[in-house]
Amino acid sequence: MKTHKPNFLKNIKFEYKITLIYLIFGILWILFSDGLLDFLIKDDSLLTKFQTFKGTIFIIVTSVFLYILVRKHMQNLRIAELQLIESKFRFDKLHEKGPFGMAITDKEFRFEKVNPAFYTIMGYTETELRKLTFKELLHPDELKKDVLNIQKLTDGIVTDYKTEKRFIRKDGQIIWGALTATSTLSNDGQFQFSLVIIEDITERKQAEEEIKKLNAELEFKVKLRTSQLETTNKELEAFSYSVSHDLRAPLRHINGYVNLLNERFHNDLPEKAIHYLKTIANATNQMGTLIDDLLQFSRTGRQEVQHTTIDMNGLIKEVLEQIKPDIENRKINWTIQELPEAYGDYSLLKQVWLNLLDNAVKYTRNEKLAEISIGSTENQENIQFFVRDNGVGFDMKYANKLFGVFQRLHSHSEFEGTGIGLANVHRIIQKHHGQVWADAKPGTGATFFFSLPKK
Repeated sequence: MKTHKPNFLKNIKFEYKITLIYLIFGILWILFSDGLLDFLIKDDSLLTKFQTFKGTIFIIVTSVFLYILVRKHMQNLRIAELQLIESKFRFDKLHEKGPFGMAITDKEFRFEKVNPAFYTIMGYTETELRKLTFKELLHPDELKKDVLNIQKLTDGIVTDYKTEKRFIRKDGQIIWGALTATSTLSNDGQFQFSLVIIEDITERKQAEEEIKKLNAELEFKVKLRTSQLETTNKELEAFSYSVSHDLRAPLRHINGYVNLLNERFHNDLPEKAIHYLKTIANATNQMGTLIDDLLQFSRTGRQEVQHTTIDMNGLIKEVLEQIKPDIENRKINWTIQELPEAYGDYSLLKQVWLNLLDNAVKYTRNEKLAEISIGSTENQENIQFFVRDNGVGFDMKYANKLFGVFQRLHSHSEFEGTGIGLANVHRIIQKHHGQVWADAKPGTGATFFFSLPKK
């Protein structure tokens, strides 16, 4: 950091400066002139003449110095005067043509000078304003709130402050103004006058009030909607209980009577009748599975996500152990990469892996050697997991149906299922703010992906 040495002469008034220079120069002349003349002039007669005219030489030399000093001072005065004139011109132009209201007030806040924008904002003429004080334009509540700031300004405790206030126009209309007040003090710190600048912000304030009103209405609607959703959820829970209880009872009766017919009249029934009974039993079992899947889908939608850090490798081992009984007689080549940790709900993500691996196992059933791969990729924001198989695959033009409820791309005679599993996967990943998609070709297998945010 550069430091600047104070210039002693600059802080002295001009008249004192001249006197000081004259005094210093006179003392030096008296002290050194005789010695200097003795040193320079050896001729006594010539020395006597120079000593006689020494005073004249002093006056000439000091006059030159004084002329230079006075000229420099006058140049500075002219520059300052020009700057003052230019500054006053700019102020007058801004005062008369500026978009903001400007007023100069005395200690009692009476108006001494007001620009056109000010009395346009307030609705008064300049003559009318001169008969009022600034305080009379303020809304009564604003005057009570701001009396301390006004007192600090007039007492010279503060020289400026900014605020937003309500004012009352001549026609009684209440308006808002952004106020900046700056005071000018005398050399002894006494208040002389203040410059008040006002910007009309009524429209902005009205817009803010409208936004507050809209936010309040929106908040009310959100609360109302939340209440309605809570009621709907309770109704869905009641419906789920009804589905679980009331629909299972008839299914149990159907299965019970089918078993009774098989046990008591099996030998008396024709082969066609036994086939019909078997078809009925399969249909009721499928209906029971569908009810279970629907209940699971409903519970998933209502279940709150409990985020924890999950060891995906451990979760995969747990899911493979669960489906192990279904693949004991299958030849499956598993390729499982080391997976990163993820952030999500353990039980919900377990359902995702269970559904995707079940599908991979199911749709590779016709392969002599099934190939199933599990892996992941990462970017700055997400982790993408995938399950790839070499099963029957599907046509990508039907991919938009994959994650809908009851949407199936294969007939039930080819592959069992209710069409709920992938819909459940989609719902769970959405609840985790991730995405799920697939890529496949008929006869060459399919790859299912899902992403989870890192944060």
